[in-house]
Amino acid sequence: MSLTERDRLAMRQRNEAIAADEARIERERKSAEELRAIQEEIRQNTIKLAEERKKRVLGYQEQHYVPDDMKNVTMTWDDAAKFTSAEAAAFAEECEDWWYPSPENKATLIEYFERRDAYVVDRRMWKAAAISLLRDGLLEPKPVPAPAVAPVAPVQRQEDVDPPRVPDYLPRPIAHFEPEQGAMGWDENNNEVWYSAASISRMSSSQYKSAFHVRPPLLAA
Repeated sequence: MSLTERDRLAMRQRNEAIAADEARIERERKSAEELRAIQEEIRQNTIKLAEERKKRVLGYQEQHYVPDDMKNVTMTWDDAAKFTSAEAAAFAEECEDWWYPSPENKATLIEYFERRDAYVVDRRMWKAAAISLLRDGLLEPKPVPAPAVAPVAPVQRQEDVDPPRVPDYLPRPIAHFEPEQGAMGWDENNNEVWYSAASISRMSSSQYKSAFHVRPPLLAA
């Protein structure tokens, strides 16, 4: 049984669709493998960085600073632990503008003194050690905070703003008159005419006298 041209076209389109799906699946598989490889490389680099940092701390040869009044201080283990902990907190508070108390930085400082068998440490010793380690790149610097952005006042919509009111004891401006305000007068043919407040405001004195039959007062004899 031979295939018609329509059948051959349908088969070719089906095979092309299958090939396209297989190519897409292969691309996605390779992308996933590449992503896993990148993640593993980052993990390995992080481990190497931590190990290198620890080696540098362990090999750090600088002698720690000891103030004169601390050179002969002796304490029990419990007292030394309480004293050193309290002094560490005082150091962190006094130097909070530059000291970054990350877990890694704390561990580095503690290991610095443990490597030197220093267990009675006051705030001056904590500070001196932190400055040295920070200077030589063994401590993480404190991150710079992002600049604060001043809040923007909300824009008041026009419909939310009440128009200014003229006090009741002052005469209202002509521009605020209602359309029905005005007065009955006469035109030049002596016919009664309604004059609006706006038209009255535009009259000259002579027009006003003529429109409303204003007569000068009689003088007393």
